[in-house]
Amino acid sequence: MPGRSIAALAKCPFGKWFLLKSYSLELMFKLLDSDAEGLDELRKSMYSATPQLPAFLDFISLLESKGCVERLSGTSKKSKRVLRLTPQARKSIEGKLKSAT
Repeated sequence: MPGRSIAALAKCPFGKWFLLKSYSLELMFKLLDSDAEGLDELRKSMYSATPQLPAFLDFISLLESKGCVERLSGTSKKSKRVLRLTPQARKSIEGKLKSAT
């Protein structure tokens, strides 16, 4: 990822929140690729060093409060939550990344 993309994300009202943690860029790219079902499974599938589940859920709650992501009921199991970017966040982040290249 070129430095221009990082600078563009920092100026994005949604993208800037994905620059806070060491694993948050990877999380953003995973969610840009597809929705994630099962928050613990998502955390365990990441290559970056991730915190324990409670701290990870706190960060997800922060992203949710900033309008970046939304948690929905799971499709295969109601107990598993689906995490996805909000439509506004997806549009804004994709636009900033596209304009930076």
